[in-house]
Amino acid sequence: MNLRLAFSVTFSLAAPAAFAQAQDAPAVDPVLAHFREFRAALDRGDAAAAEAAAQLAYDASEAVNGQRTAVLAINLATLRLDLGKPTAAYAPAQRAHELATANQDSGVDPLVAALVLGRAELAVDGASGAERLREAIGQAERRGDLQNEAYPAAVELARTAFALEQYALAGEAWAASDRLAAGSPSDPAFARGLARTGEGAAIFMQATAESGRGPSTRPAVIARGAARDANAALADALSLLQPFADGGDEGVLTLAQSAYAHALAWQGILRAKMQSQGDELPRAAGEGTAPPGGAARCAVRLVAEPPPAYPNDALLASGVGAVVIRARTDAQGAIVEHQIAAAIPAGSFSEAVAAVADQWRVEVAPDAAPGCRLDGTQYTPILFVAE
Repeated sequence: MNLRLAFSVTFSLAAPAAFAQAQDAPAVDPVLAHFREFRAALDRGDAAAAEAAAQLAYDASEAVNGQRTAVLAINLATLRLDLGKPTAAYAPAQRAHELATANQDSGVDPLVAALVLGRAELAVDGASGAERLREAIGQAERRGDLQNEAYPAAVELARTAFALEQYALAGEAWAASDRLAAGSPSDPAFARGLARTGEGAAIFMQATAESGRGPSTRPAVIARGAARDANAALADALSLLQPFADGGDEGVLTLAQSAYAHALAWQGILRAKMQSQGDELPRAAGEGTAPPGGAARCAVRLVAEPPPAYPNDALLASGVGAVVIRARTDAQGAIVEHQIAAAIPAGSFSEAVAAVADQWRVEVAPDAAPGCRLDGTQYTPILFVAE
């Protein structure tokens, strides 16, 4: 966990003229003392101690109407957001926003305060938090100097909106996070890949919601325009994420590998859905089929026999689902390790695949180059389509 400080605060203490004078000096300001404890805890990565000291510093400043109360409040709120405690972050975020908007000398940018408050408010009053964040993110994009603060706000808005099935808002927020990716603490290309995956998934799910199900309970029909937009977003995501998806420890699925697999799962779902409607999406320019690891490896395919049992209770409203298998092969082409790298939706599909995946094998594609390497890693989507 990376702990960070939203704002730096400088406290000045007059140096004593002589040792005798120092003996008579007043006690150290408790705000300063607790703030130093806070910084020291951050430096050593002690989240619990940092939070406790930040609270004490804020309380001490609030008690005396201190000049830097707003800064200390937003430090506490931001730390709690980083620790996954948005509800606990709400009160100090609200106080920081109140002080920042009332006093231009508070030390806190009112727009930054709005972004922090909006993130906390999502957990307390989702509708108000979402509206506050939409407005603040738009302002931050126009200003252009708050990417570090606006990026996490856009990601949290996108994830919250998607979980609440507000897919249009989720797509808008993911698009904003793509534009703000330079403010991500991770590699901007990786951040963009995550954003484009989320955007493609949101477009697909919004199209599903808009189509709905008819009286016959047949799966929704996805409009071709929405499908093309979702396909373009997911192709971008795969291109951006693929360089991060190779390597890693054996048996341990990395965040990057999981992200790549989820993009592949959503693309598989989209294409399976369009094929079930009798439509075929074109492959985007530059979209490859080779797994991470290099072109020198053979093109192989996973033979999923016996097939998994079909779990009728697990489909998305669109009538499709996907599980992505990450399989590693040896020099003879035998599967030496496999993992479920992604499942959409989670649950029954994963269980169905896990029950039979140990019996699966790979085979070399007919057009594979002679003498190509069989050892490597490939990601294969297993698709489930309601008939």
